[in-house]
Order: sequence, then structure tokens, then C-alpha cells
Amino acid sequence: MKSFEYICLASSGVSKILQVVAGAVYGLPQITYWSTAASLDDVSAYPTFMRTIPTDDAVSFSICRYWNGLGYRYVNVLYGDNDYGAAFKDSIQKHCRAMGLAQVGAFSFGNDKASVDLALLKMQESKINIVMLVGGDSAMNTYVMEQGYALGLTGAGKMWVLSDAVASSEMDAIENQDARVAMAGSLRVIAAGVTDGEKKWMDFRDAWPTLDESTFNPYLPSWSQLESGFFANTALGPDSDIVKDVGSFQFDAVAALGLFSCMYQPQGQVNKSWSSWIMSDPTILNFDGLSGPVSFAENGNRDSRTANYRMFVTELNGTTASFNLKQTFNPDLDAWELTEGAEMRYNGNILAVPKDTNFEEDLNSAQDTKTILYLMVVFLMGELTFCLCWTFVFRKTAIVRSSQTKFLVMFVVGGYISAMSIIPMTFDDVDDVQGLSRNGTYEHANTGCTLTLWLYTTGFALMYAPLFAKMWRVHKLFSNKSLKRVNIPNGKLLVIVMGIAGIQAVVMLIFQMDSPLNYLRITLNTDNYGRITESYGTCTSEGQASYLKLIFSAQLIFLLGRNYLGYVSRNINTSFSEGKYVTIALVATLQVLAIGIPVMIMVAEDPVSSMFIRSAIVFINTFSVQAFIFGPKITALTLHWKDSVGGKASALNSNSVASASVAPITMAN
Repeated sequence: MKSFEYICLASSGVSKILQVVAGAVYGLPQITYWSTAASLDDVSAYPTFMRTIPTDDAVSFSICRYWNGLGYRYVNVLYGDNDYGAAFKDSIQKHCRAMGLAQVGAFSFGNDKASVDLALLKMQESKINIVMLVGGDSAMNTYVMEQGYALGLTGAGKMWVLSDAVASSEMDAIENQDARVAMAGSLRVIAAGVTDGEKKWMDFRDAWPTLDESTFNPYLPSWSQLESGFFANTALGPDSDIVKDVGSFQFDAVAALGLFSCMYQPQGQVNKSWSSWIMSDPTILNFDGLSGPVSFAENGNRDSRTANYRMFVTELNGTTASFNLKQTFNPDLDAWELTEGAEMRYNGNILAVPKDTNFEEDLNSAQDTKTILYLMVVFLMGELTFCLCWTFVFRKTAIVRSSQTKFLVMFVVGGYISAMSIIPMTFDDVDDVQGLSRNGTYEHANTGCTLTLWLYTTGFALMYAPLFAKMWRVHKLFSNKSLKRVNIPNGKLLVIVMGIAGIQAVVMLIFQMDSPLNYLRITLNTDNYGRITESYGTCTSEGQASYLKLIFSAQLIFLLGRNYLGYVSRNINTSFSEGKYVTIALVATLQVLAIGIPVMIMVAEDPVSSMFIRSAIVFINTFSVQAFIFGPKITALTLHWKDSVGGKASALNSNSVASASVAPITMAN
């Protein structure tokens, strides 16, 4: 086969320039072993470009996956101002943002110290502890690490991740030993060339010392002849990092071009059209190379699934830095895995995983107020339990029988349910490390929103509906002018109570199915770096306004109707109607709602005040209703025991009552 022309290059910048002429104009195939910039993926701009080393885009994806696994939301990229650095920065921002990281800051530096100083000062203002250093000029890389230490940007509590453009020799060049120690524990993530134990590599390694320069020189041009003793040079031997992580990709680049040419033209001369043939479908070639299984994507990139992504930790031996393997990326599991016996460390040689930022967002969390709310619930539970026990103990007395025990128990049960609505009000997103509440998908807080409304409306119905039903019966009985016998059994009152509660439950069910409440965190303010400085959480849904207006309007009409019945029945003996005290309780409820609801709307963006106001409304309403229903009965039974149970107040011992102005009336139990 007659020789053909191809080009193998390292630098991404040089590859771009040469591809304009050699690729676009002359159609020469260009395959690289070290040009990793993602910008070279553009087939229209670089039509004959391929590579055996994975792109920075693939490495960036693996780094972002690592940060995402640690729950990070804020990271910085510090990069050299060149094609390689800019492309790497773009890839990091693209993948990290796609994984949900809130902020990926970017700071560039040139080949002068002034640009480094400016970039580091700006980065210091961000208060972000996670830094990806995409290296630039070698001397500037060293200066970055020295000045980073001086500004407190390296050391314990930080995580620096180094690209493959940052070498251990650049750490060795740091003059300040403390600055060097602060960089110990830095991570280095690369697409490695060789995996120890791979058969192809082990065969190559074993064969290396047996090779002779004279075997190769006849096929090499004069400017690339191998010097005598080349294969005996241990610095370039198979155990050197240069051969493992650079030479392996070089070997595979030459092998790929050779295999492509043989596939295109098994014998004879290769013509210029072979380049377009390769690029028409580069996926046809698969082979076992020194860097592992090699295959290509449609745009000529190496298939990212065949690459070896590795994470190294920087360790110091005196003043000498070295990179030691700790984790490998498993593309099939889309996750990093610790190598056997490995232990992760971070900057300053610290075991503790750093926080992504020292910046604290003001969540307007009501943690301190929650204690007060829990005490409210405990107090109400104590009051309600006392009322329930009192009702049970004195259930056979005339004063309890006249109020119907089952209705008193219903008041208490409604109070229990209403009081319990305070507890889910305290459900929030303080434990939402993934930020799910920002899109309304944090289930713990969503459950709190739903439970609060269901418990409140159910408790309201069970407390106030019996009062309405009882007052309606008393009004019917004592407004009877026909002198006919009237019989209104308790069963009919229960139907009224259950009807009111049932209608409200149906509305709530439709509300829940049509537009369920979700807990959503709303941003109030951000800083210059796009970070959220203040936010608040609230229960909301698209259709909540309509449903809440319907529910609370119905409750308001219901309360006004009950107050009307209390007014027209104001002259009826309190022993039968309880009208005086119930009316006072309901008027108090209306006053609390009239004042509380507008205040609650005004403090809607202040969750601490909003939660307290809502809880206070529930507390006052529940407490006042129970106090005004049970208080007079307990007082009467305590202070007037003989009169109420000894027979002098016969009205309290009888189910039938006669009046000079009304016909005999039966209040059936």
C-alpha cells in the first residue's frame, strides 16, 4: 500500500487552525491524541477531525455528576483564557446546570499576574468553596495556587478539582510550604489512557524492552528517527505517566488511521476521497487499543462509553506532589466508585467533605416559632381532654343531658381535629437538600399543605355545625305559634351536621383533585452571583383562590346565619338554648377572622408571621368555642350543684317542658 498523508496533533488551538486549511481545503484526515476542546465537535467547521482521547465535555459531565452526588448547588470554574479553558468552562456550566446546580461561576485569567489577582479577588467575593481549575500557562498555574492560599481560597473546607492541564510539577514549584500543604487533597479528574491489567497494555508493556530502533527507522521520515537506546530509556518506558496517559492515545490514533485506510483500500494507493469516506460513518471502526476498547461517535469523537475516567487525590511526600488514584467513573451506572481500600481526602488533606458555600440563604424559616405552636397544641389538647373527661363523668347529670352528650363529644372531637391542623402548618423544606420545593415537588411540605386545610375545615364543621343545628332546633321549638306538638329528634340534627360537613368535604375533594396545594419556595432577592439571598415558602396552586374563597365564604355565611339564630332566640332560657354563651363565642370567632384574615394576607411573604397568625386563629377559635360551651356548665355544676341536680330546677331533669305561651314540646333524645 502506498503511503498516505494524515496529521496527528495535540493542542486544541493548533488543531483548530490547521483544520481550517488541511481539513476544509485539502481534505486531509486529522486525528488527535490530546486535543480535548468540545468546540471541535462542530463537523461543519472541522469536517475531517477525529480524536482517540475523550473530549473535555465527557470529563466535565463526570465532574458535574460527582458534585451533584454530593448535593452541591454552587461551584466556580477558574480557567485559562484560551480555547481549551473556554471550552472546558462551557462544558462544566452546561452539564452542571442541567443537573440542577444553581450557580456555576466563571473566572478567567491570562498570562499575567494582574489577571490572576483580579480573577481570584472576584472569586473570593462569591464565598464558594468548590473550584474547578482549568489550567493555563504553567507559571500562572503555580501563581494561582500561591495567591489562592494567600486569599484563603485553598486549604481545609475547600475542594479544588484540577484539569489535566495542571501538572504535579506546578505544585512542586510553589515556594510556600503551607500553600503547598493547602493544595494537598486537591482532586484531579482526567480521561486516563491505560488501565493496568488490560491484556493489550500488558502485552505492549512486556514487549517494550525487546523492541529495537532499527525495526522502525526505515519506515520513519528523517526528522522522526528514533535515537539509539530509545526503548532502554526508563523515563519513556511503559511505566511512565507520559506513555500511559499520552502515548497510549498516540498509539491508538495511528492505529485507527491505519485500520481505516486498510478498510477503505486493502491494497493499492489510497486516494484523497478516503477522508470523506471515513467521516461519512466513523462508527464502523471498533478495535482494542492500548487505552481500552476504541470506537467513535458520528462526529468523530471517541465514544465516551469506552473511556477511562479517573479521579486522583494530590498527596505530598515532603515537598513533592503526586496524584494517587481514588475513584473511577462507571458510565454504565453513571456514578463514581471508590477503588478498593481508597480513602477520599480534600484540600488541606482533610477527610471531611467540604460545604459548597459559606453563604447562607435566608429561608425565613420559623424554627423558633414552632416551639410556641407546639405548646399551643399541647394546651388545646389539655383543655379538650378535660372537657371530654368532664362530659363522660357527669353524663347523667341534668345539665349535661340537656345539652345532649353526643353533641358535646362532637364539639370536642371537632376541637381535637382543628387543633391538630396547627401541626402540619410547621411542615416546611428545611431538610430539602435537593431544592425540590423550588418546583413544588417536596412531598413532606406538600403533605403539610394538604393536611392543614383538610384538618381545619373538618374541625370547623364538627365544632360549628352542631351549634347551628341545636340553635335551629331551639328556634323551631320556641317559635312555634300553632300550639301543636313539635318533635325534632337528635337524628335529624345529626343529618344536618353531617350534611354541612359532607358538602364541605366534597368541595375539598374537588379542590384536591383539580388543583392540589403544593409547597413552593419563592425567591425574594438574589446577589450579584445569581445566588438566592432570601426566599420564603408558601402553599399554593393555580386554582386555590377560587376554592378558598368558596370555602371561607360558605363558612362566613354559616357563622352569620348562626349568629342570626342566636339573636332571634336571645330571650329563650339559657338552660335550653345556650344561646348567650354560644353567641358570644361565635361573635368572638367572627372578630378573630375579620382581623386575622387581612393580617394574614399582609404577612403572606413572611412565613414566620403568617404561620403564627394562622395558628393563633385556630387556637383562639378552638379555645373560645370550648370555653364558652363548657365553661358555664362546669361553673353551674360546681357552684349550684344542689339546684341543678336536686330537683329544684326540674326543667333540667325533664325531656318535656310546658310554657304558658307555647304548646307542650318534646326535645327527643
